[in-house]
Amino acid sequence: MYAHAERAGGAWRTLSLVGASGLCLAFLVRPQWLAGDPPSHLLAMFGCLGLCALFVHGVGFEPKARALRVLTSAWMAWALALSPLVVRLF
Repeated sequence: MYAHAERAGGAWRTLSLVGASGLCLAFLVRPQWLAGDPPSHLLAMFGCLGLCALFVHGVGFEPKARALRVLTSAWMAWALALSPLVVRLF
């Protein structure tokens, strides 16, 4: 049972790492996708924080502090990384 949970976690980590790489490339090529037009530094900050959290989750780092563990969880990292795109849609 534990091995199954490890494999499922590995798939999520791989998805986070690949997704963060793609979003970073998109942010480097077209920064207005995350920052908006006119640029919002708050949206860019949330996007960059989410990308960092995705990389941390993707490489498998597990912090001991509860706040950092929540911040680098897959759900929180994806929510932060995609929040600028969602805000721009609405």
